[in-house]
Amino acid sequence: MKVALDLEDVLVKNVRVFIEELNKFVEENHSLENRFSASDIEGWKFKGLREEFADLRGWNEDITNKFMYGDENGWRGFYPITEEIWKNETGRISLRSEDIVEEVKRIREIVDGEIIIVTARENVDSYVKEKIKELGLNDIVDGLVFKSKKDKLDFDMYIDDYPKLYQKLDERVQIMISQPWNEDENLERPNRRVENLKKARKVIQDVGTKV
Repeated sequence: MKVALDLEDVLVKNVRVFIEELNKFVEENHSLENRFSASDIEGWKFKGLREEFADLRGWNEDITNKFMYGDENGWRGFYPITEEIWKNETGRISLRSEDIVEEVKRIREIVDGEIIIVTARENVDSYVKEKIKELGLNDIVDGLVFKSKKDKLDFDMYIDDYPKLYQKLDERVQIMISQPWNEDENLERPNRRVENLKKARKVIQDVGTKV
């Protein structure tokens, strides 16, 4: 069995670091009282962004594209901002919880095959490799793959928070790490939703023998 283990927002915090930058931008440029949080995300769009920030910046059209990539008015967007953090402020990128490394070790112990970190993150390969080594994950997993279209890879099981991945996997399995941006997805078995890697390990034990 081959297991693909997602990096951002499964192993390390990413969206929450981005939200810090979003709030800084709003505070520096506008006098909005409400700060954004992870609970504002819905299908990769911020509720608050649609309702007030979008109006403020004139983002009513093509909002998702501008949210992800930026616009001409100074807002750089999710990918440019988080890429910059990976390159220049990697100290801000931390494990999602203190037990992540131990849980990856436990998953490694029960997987009869490969467990590989797979990330869609681009242009920061060397920084990601260094961070994984720094966090103590390098010697636990069997490799690291950079691939935006994860469904094109040959894995039996994916531990991932991306909302739509399971729809492209055919007979393969997604163990979805629950996040505000995927909470509306109604998974059907053998796909499962779990809160953390500890519960993901239990699903692997249950489902793995059937894969």
